Amino acid sequence: MVKRAWRAVLLRRESQFSVILAAVWMVFLYYPATALGDGVPLVGVVVGWTALILFAVVYLFLFALMGRDGPGRGPARPFLIGFAVELALVAVFVPLIGTGVLSFTPFLCALAVFTLPVLAAVAVVVGTAVGVLVTMVATGQEWLSLLINVGAIVLIGTITRWFIRRAAEADTLAIGKAVAEERETVARDVHDLLGHSLTLIKLKAELAQRLVERDPERAARELAQISAVASESLAGVRTTVNGLRVGLDAQLAQSRHALASAGVRLETTGSAEVLSPAQNVPVAWILRECTTNTIRHARATRAEVSFEPGRFRFDDDGTGLVRSGDGGRQATDGNGFAGMRERAAVAGALLRVAESPLGGVRVEASW
Repeated sequence: MVKRAWRAVLLRRESQFSVILAAVWMVFLYYPATALGDGVPLVGVVVGWTALILFAVVYLFLFALMGRDGPGRGPARPFLIGFAVELALVAVFVPLIGTGVLSFTPFLCALAVFTLPVLAAVAVVVGTAVGVLVTMVATGQEWLSLLINVGAIVLIGTITRWFIRRAAEADTLAIGKAVAEERETVARDVHDLLGHSLTLIKLKAELAQRLVERDPERAARELAQISAVASESLAGVRTTVNGLRVGLDAQLAQSRHALASAGVRLETTGSAEVLSPAQNVPVAWILRECTTNTIRHARATRAEVSFEPGRFRFDDDGTGLVRSGDGGRQATDGNGFAGMRERAAVAGALLRVAESPLGGVRVEASW
């Protein structure tokens, strides 16, 4: 369970970006590391290096956790516990390197600014600044340069946190907009589907009612057709509504199963995690349409799905593209391509349909 939790956090694109940014500054742990060699007993060196490695691991994990939800947006408890652990690890160095422990100050301030709630971050930064000032003045050390460095880190971190928060809020709004637009599209599809079907059912029911005494056999055929139309309509409504509920990961699993059942091997390149949450909804729908199209028309044996940042591709090795009226399959203005283009455009994406290197069709959505 712990392994899955770590993997779920670290696979997210935002978490990976946060870890990279935090890892760049790990080079400055050189200062406490070198201080361990100045007359520290062997036992102290072992304890110090163990604490230093744990400090780095917890530090990077907290930034990965922050990248998942954004600064100050996730539950505060894990970050407060993590920060307390970091303080305890820093405390291990006090008897080992004395005032050299102040080299951890930038790390603690950056961690507080990025991961803790605002009030807790302010308290940590102010408390740290006062503690550093008192310690360095009391020991007769140069304190101004360290405070300037800490102040610069806090300022840059605060500005970065603000921009990340604004970007996360914009992403949340984009997700809400995508879901709302998807619901409107589903409502329109259901309306069009039921409007046509119910009209046909009404006409056939009236015809069967008139024929029930004059031509019972024809009336029975009309009733059978009513049942067939009703079944098709119900299946269409279920498919449309289920398409709204299924996320990209679930849709990928469904597509893999459906294609395998039709004798088509699905290969994937990249991870759906590289797409933003706002892109997941339209990509899931496009993947479902591509899967249906390949199964019904392509006569394919192989399909490939590729995920890149801001880009999704679906390829198959089927019969390829033909134009309308040629008697073949998958004209670019039919088989759901018009609907895919419409939904992609609503989501701010450009959808292209072209010949695939595999020999069949390539559908590509890009932002």
